Amino acid sequence: MKIFVLEDDPQISQHLSTVLKSQGWSVQNFSKIADLDLSLDTQKDIDLIILDRLLPDGDSVHSLKQIKTKTPHSKIIILSSLDFPKEKAKWLSEGADEYMGKPFFSDELIARINLIRSRMNTAVQTRTQLNDLIIDRLDHQIFCQSRKIDLTAKEYGVFVLLADKPGRIYNKFQILEHVWGYDSNLETNVVESTVNHLRRKIESSGSKVSINNKRNLGYWIEA
Repeated sequence: MKIFVLEDDPQISQHLSTVLKSQGWSVQNFSKIADLDLSLDTQKDIDLIILDRLLPDGDSVHSLKQIKTKTPHSKIIILSSLDFPKEKAKWLSEGADEYMGKPFFSDELIARINLIRSRMNTAVQTRTQLNDLIIDRLDHQIFCQSRKIDLTAKEYGVFVLLADKPGRIYNKFQILEHVWGYDSNLETNVVESTVNHLRRKIESSGSKVSINNKRNLGYWIEA
């Protein structure tokens, strides 16, 4: 696991680093929200972020939504001396995965992280990667470098059909039958329109994945 720790108390920060590294995990420590935020601009493959709340440059939970936007697949544990039921309920509902009060027991922290890992392993089975795109099959979403690409249900269906077998060519009738259904009375031009919209969205995301077509032949994905 790759873990970011935001904690301004040097002793607690060092203790967390030692405990986490003893499990074989990679740890990077920060003492300011701004420094964490800057690193999240360039590092997207963070498995877990541990947040202290009250820091020199503010309360970290006010940046929770921004953190989740930058790295939506990262799990978040809040460690805080503000250990009140209402606080826990509020920030768990805002996107935190765990909320633990200070002082905390190292064994409990490791246990909670391992519980999160087991959930992550289950979730990973529902996600597949195609070059720089992540396909979340559980929530029917596609991400490019952690940024969600907004697709309609039919655009998503067409993309998944093509992405499951990159390079395989599907003609309009095959796509219409698979995505719209056997009994669809729609014309095949709805396929052309949907693919065109889908292609523009993929291109706009900056992805290296491309949707190609050849007249009278069909559509395929190159990754």
